[in-house]
Amino acid sequence: MTTLKEWIDANAKRPLGMAVGVVLFLQVGILMRMADADYSAQLRRIAGVVETASLGIQQENRPLVESALLAGLHDSDAAAVALCRSGQADILYPPSTADLCGAKSAGFLRWKVRRTIAGMPGLQFAFLVDGRRTFASVTALFGMSTVLILAVLGILAYARRRFQDEVLTPFYHGLSEGKPLGISELEELRRRNQEFHALSRKQAASEARLQLSAQVAHDICSPLAALDSVVKALPQMPEKKRLILLGAAGRIRDIAQSLLEKHWKPREAVAPAAEPAEAARLSCLIEAIIAEKRTQFQPKAGVRIGYQVERGAETLEAAVQPVEFQRMLSNLINNALEALEKGKGAVMVSLAAAEGKAILKVQDDGKGIQADVLAKLGRRGETYGKAGGSGLGLYHAKTCAESWGGSLEIASEPGAGACVTVRLPLAVRSKAGPDAVLLDDSPLVRLNWEVAAESKGKKLAAFTKPADFLAAAANLPKETAIYLDSDLGDNVEGEAIAKDLHGRGFSNLYLATGHAPDSLPAMPWIKQVVGKEPPWN
Repeated sequence: MTTLKEWIDANAKRPLGMAVGVVLFLQVGILMRMADADYSAQLRRIAGVVETASLGIQQENRPLVESALLAGLHDSDAAAVALCRSGQADILYPPSTADLCGAKSAGFLRWKVRRTIAGMPGLQFAFLVDGRRTFASVTALFGMSTVLILAVLGILAYARRRFQDEVLTPFYHGLSEGKPLGISELEELRRRNQEFHALSRKQAASEARLQLSAQVAHDICSPLAALDSVVKALPQMPEKKRLILLGAAGRIRDIAQSLLEKHWKPREAVAPAAEPAEAARLSCLIEAIIAEKRTQFQPKAGVRIGYQVERGAETLEAAVQPVEFQRMLSNLINNALEALEKGKGAVMVSLAAAEGKAILKVQDDGKGIQADVLAKLGRRGETYGKAGGSGLGLYHAKTCAESWGGSLEIASEPGAGACVTVRLPLAVRSKAGPDAVLLDDSPLVRLNWEVAAESKGKKLAAFTKPADFLAAAANLPKETAIYLDSDLGDNVEGEAIAKDLHGRGFSNLYLATGHAPDSLPAMPWIKQVVGKEPPWN
């Protein structure tokens, strides 16, 4: 697909340039042809004069010679005419013209045309041709054409400037701005563009609200069930209060179900919006959900929820969002329990490590899933074996796992239960170190940074002397943000220290200086030139 600039160059600018070039070529050709025709006509007139004057010389009729020369001077474009005898003018018209018979050139705009007389070697006719007279018509046409071409080029340049200012620039930058455009079609396009974006924002907000309400309604059912179990197991609570609690929980459940039925629609799957992922110990998150589920399903006879952690997996950490991870696991366990035949059976949750990943499995011994249905599960809106199911649980689990760099797989056969496997990359914890390091010989700057770091809960390591800093740099993680002053005293420059650190593998190097960035030379080892303000401000 071509860009607008490429299209204009190919379909407007280049054809116009070719057209101007062709016109210039044709104009030069025509002017050269006209100049040749004028010069040839001049030579023919000179030839007529020579023929008549030669006849007068042969007849020794001087009046005839003079008459022919005068007639030639009058009828041709010659500025002067002479009969030369042995290099001297025998007859010269007009008399004031100097040295027409000499060998000296007459100049750029005038040139001499000489014609000899047959049988009379000492005699010669000389004509001083005036180029301004010969090519007067050609010169006039050339001037008119030049003015016309300059006018056309000026019009094209003006049109190009207007097109750039009134079409291209508004088209590139003005469609989303509030400034009215000068062309009605573009103004209408801008208005429609703004209406479209406003509608898109409203639709996106509505979609987000609907998705959030459906997800909340789905996920709230599980803790409500656990609350029901706890309330029912409190014999010391007065019956009236217990009924009130059970009624309130039921009311919340009805509201959640209403939200699911009214607002949920199958939509394209998008990753859930949540807090940023952080390194979390998975076993702690899993044990909390297992405890909740065992409490929730304790009254149900024949239901067993097991949990197994392989040796060494107790300390596994993955970059997840803890709340979303627990919601994911809760939904997967709920799905497994609902798949049990006649509400009886076992669900086993296990955690292991393999190939640098945490392996979480939720396995049941229920009725299993058919192959054609299995391929669809995990998409939003796809469910199996649940009356009124929305498919949100598996959708949420799959999109969460993928957003954390992992994957979710479902394996099942009819009558043999199902196993959901979630693979998550293990979190890599970097070597502990400060959030930032400052090397500056100004006590005021260091104090300002220390106060800002303390107020933001950041850990700052501040150094005054380069030697102390370099000694501590050996123990710093390579990704540490390091800020260096440019002038450290004693002719020591922060730029040189930064270059040395870059060679050691440090990458987050900043020059904290009051100099303008454009006044400093290019330093590829410096990530950015910043000011003296702390980065947390």
